Amino acid sequence: MSSRQAPTFYILHGEDEFSRKAEVLAIRARMGDPTTAQLNTSQYDGKTASAAAVVAAAQNMPFLSDKRMVIVDGMLVWLARKGAGKTGKAELDYLVNALPNLPDYARLVFVESETLPDSHPVLKLLKQEPGAYAKVFNPPQNAAPWIGKQVEHYGGKIEPQAAAALAAVITEGVGRDAKANLRAADSECIKLVTYVGGER
Repeated sequence: MSSRQAPTFYILHGEDEFSRKAEVLAIRARMGDPTTAQLNTSQYDGKTASAAAVVAAAQNMPFLSDKRMVIVDGMLVWLARKGAGKTGKAELDYLVNALPNLPDYARLVFVESETLPDSHPVLKLLKQEPGAYAKVFNPPQNAAPWIGKQVEHYGGKIEPQAAAALAAVITEGVGRDAKANLRAADSECIKLVTYVGGER
């Protein structure tokens, strides 16, 4: 039996929406049977929900399952923003105190569209908290290797020059500000593999 505890709370942050969503789906898939997983999954808007509400939802006993998943969109960025004031600080303090005490069955997932600074109070918990997991999702500046992996994932192969050409088409901006639109790239990868029928 493994002594490694599964995380009870997750921080998925960064501008790469496509990969963030894929990670949420992967965590959801580990919830087991889709029907009972759906019964044990809640979603909150982090700008309107309170820290106490999302923690309470994560602490609810699961129904016909061994896990309860709570997805919170944008709470950590919202509470740390300029103008959040004493209310934001109090909410963050609540989270910092409550998150290490989540039950083993909790899967509280914070999904943030911006990269959190290392100084963020909840992100700092990672250094001392074994029940925490964080991952930064930023679009790659060079999407060609990512495209190669996606095509392989869908059962095909793509020449490096073709991947580079596709990467150039789906990249927005120039220089250091260039960002790949991975949703568009993924869609094109699926089309390519479907078109050739997986033959090449």
